[in-house]
Amino acid sequence: MPTILQQLIKENLNKITVNEAMMDGFSFETLTSLSSYKKRIDYCKQMLGQPIGNGSSRIVFQISDERVLKVAKNQKGIAQNEAEGEWGKQNYDIFPTLYNVDDNYIFLETEYVLPCKKEDFPQVLGISFEEFKDFIKCAYNSYARRPLYTNMSQERYVELLENNENLYSINTYLTDYQLENVADLLRLANLGLVRRNGEERIVILDDG
Repeated sequence: MPTILQQLIKENLNKITVNEAMMDGFSFETLTSLSSYKKRIDYCKQMLGQPIGNGSSRIVFQISDERVLKVAKNQKGIAQNEAEGEWGKQNYDIFPTLYNVDDNYIFLETEYVLPCKKEDFPQVLGISFEEFKDFIKCAYNSYARRPLYTNMSQERYVELLENNENLYSINTYLTDYQLENVADLLRLANLGLVRRNGEERIVILDDG
């Protein structure tokens, strides 16, 4: 089974092969000056090539080996960019790094994130994905009026808090913001993997 580092190297090599670097002449100022969603998307396709992700509300272009551009396709995409582009969340080190946020949330320039797999959790956090979900529930239960059922004991929860910086940061964010619903944090699709300062970290892509 390949290590996370080997996976990262393979992914980056694939990106270099498939995706070209940002074309000379691409301009954030030009992007924001365009008057419609379609014109902005067409401009990005012309300057950056085909997108690496395309949803109902946002389209994602790779602009370097480390960065991506998330462009709103409609008003819902603007709202998603606004939620993701909250600079205060950067203090917790558990979200993709923000590099550039348009004032009107037309686009975000963020850190490139690998999809997170269940087998990443033992290597990065030292626990299974199932135990990670129980940890999230314990963090939620510390402030929720209606606690969720969890298999994790309070002793184990405290042990993980004291010995894992990544989990401690996630717990601090949850208790500071006191999210009313943590269901999105229990879904693998809403979690990602990044490498910072030589270490892998689990990051939150969508907190609902």
